[in-house]
Amino acid sequence: MDVLELERAIQRSMETGAVPLFVNATCGTTVLGAYDPVNAIADVCEKYDIWLHVDVRLVIVFFVNLFFAFHLLYGRFRLEVSMQ
Repeated sequence: MDVLELERAIQRSMETGAVPLFVNATCGTTVLGAYDPVNAIADVCEKYDIWLHVDVRLVIVFFVNLFFAFHLLYGRFRLEVSMQ
């Protein structure tokens, strides 16, 4: 997810009177094992008081990539994780 574009999209929505409900980030997609920059997204969500939901699809990515694991755990109080 492009965090700058996310913030621009939120701002555009709010300018039209819409109220963004949540942002859905992904960690460990089933095809590529890719993940979104959770902490940067959490910063934007916190700034606009928007709920951040993170789907963890491929749990092995979480355990193999320790850099990612550190950053996800670092922000553990900022998000709700759905492991499927």
